[in-house]
Amino acid sequence: MISTFPTKTFPNHFSIVTGYYQETHGIVNNVMFDPISNETFTMSSKGNKWWDNGLSIPIWVANQMVKNDRFSYVSMWPGSWEEIYGRKPHYSEPYVRNSNFEQRIEKMIAALTRKQQPANLAVMYFDEPDQTAHHYGPFSKETREKIKIVDNLVDFLIKRLEKANLANQANIIILSDHGMAEVAFENMIDLNKIADTSCFRVFGSAPVLNILANEGKKELVYKMLKKASIKNHFNVYKREKVPHEFHYRNHRRILDFVVEANEGYSVETGIEKWFRGQKAGVHGYNNKLLSMRPLFLASGPAFKKNFVYDHLFENIDLYPLMCKILDLNLAKFPSNGTFNKVKEILN
Repeated sequence: MISTFPTKTFPNHFSIVTGYYQETHGIVNNVMFDPISNETFTMSSKGNKWWDNGLSIPIWVANQMVKNDRFSYVSMWPGSWEEIYGRKPHYSEPYVRNSNFEQRIEKMIAALTRKQQPANLAVMYFDEPDQTAHHYGPFSKETREKIKIVDNLVDFLIKRLEKANLANQANIIILSDHGMAEVAFENMIDLNKIADTSCFRVFGSAPVLNILANEGKKELVYKMLKKASIKNHFNVYKREKVPHEFHYRNHRRILDFVVEANEGYSVETGIEKWFRGQKAGVHGYNNKLLSMRPLFLASGPAFKKNFVYDHLFENIDLYPLMCKILDLNLAKFPSNGTFNKVKEILN
């Protein structure tokens, strides 16, 4: 599977559940600036103005729009705490750092097995092994231990579905929103040290940044960044020159210039503040890189068994796939995704 560019958390989570590229749904990084409202979005920002553009219909909303007897359960998924397209998920759990994973599975099972208004769709986000991989690197022993924990959690989920007599009915999709690359400390690039940052503002998070030039400084900033990029392992694009395949041009929150670090490097301001060891894990790079490839596994009555799909597809294609499994009319829920790219994995 291929993520949307940049391969960052919030943007890709929203692409998965809406089927839209980032330039369409508008969540273009984990940190972003909106020039119309003159406000900055961070991962703790509230307000549906960031998420609801009148076009994006998250799968949990689509599920509830079709019939009055459908209810969605969403746990900690980015955007689920806001009203989007006039609705929220019927059951939802807010983001809690260091949450108990097994307890959250139990809450989901409870929602699926309610005697009245049981959920027929559950969408859940888990923040490991991502957090550990950021701090210690994707190939560290600490990350491997977290992967074992998550693997055991999948086993716990399946056993709980069996105990609830749901195992033969449930269609399960297990996925990630991105991959992860290893970055050594000496490959950290601090913009403060190679450019005059008083001429522009920086939004986003390593390794992809949006740059907003000060008034009248646009050409100066471009030349400065372009010169700095020659020896510092990053690309800089004017917004209108961002590669077509990134689908990352046509939104006001994509600013004057997009800075993209090369794989294995990272670019930001004040790098040392968050770097904790000799190596770190970073994602956000070119979505075609093997290191950025996300995981996709699926099981259940809708899916073929013992089947390995040997064609690439994009995470936006999951939206029409989920619509099909939920028996939603694809024509009523448009997206940038293509059902034909994934239909072969279904029975």
